[in-house]
Amino acid sequence: PEQFRVLRQKQTEEVNKGAYTVFNEQGAFKCAACELLLYTSEHKFSKQDSVHGWAAFFDNVPGHVLYEENSKMPELTCARCGGHLGHAFYSKRYPGDKHQRHCINSTSLSFSPADAAGV
Repeated sequence: PEQFRVLRQKQTEEVNKGAYTVFNEQGAFKCAACELLLYTSEHKFSKQDSVHGWAAFFDNVPGHVLYEENSKMPELTCARCGGHLGHAFYSKRYPGDKHQRHCINSTSLSFSPADAAGV
């Protein structure tokens, strides 16, 4: 029910309740609906930088996350199934060339540890 509400009805999970909000294991984050690889642990903000209430990433696997730039909070969706992931925020203080923070609903993700994911 919660995954459907977030992934298909484009809702948001409760702040600071997601399994991957403060999570720093090595591995791969995939779309919970279709298993497309979206992020790796190398893209994730560290525990001390994950203070915004959702799993936070500064980059994604190229071409696997789509941006819908129709508001101040661009929506992020899975490129394969269209599942709602979360929103992007921009600031020069965020690392990487894009200066983005992807605030992602944990329920939109599945995780595979590095050994199992080949990451």
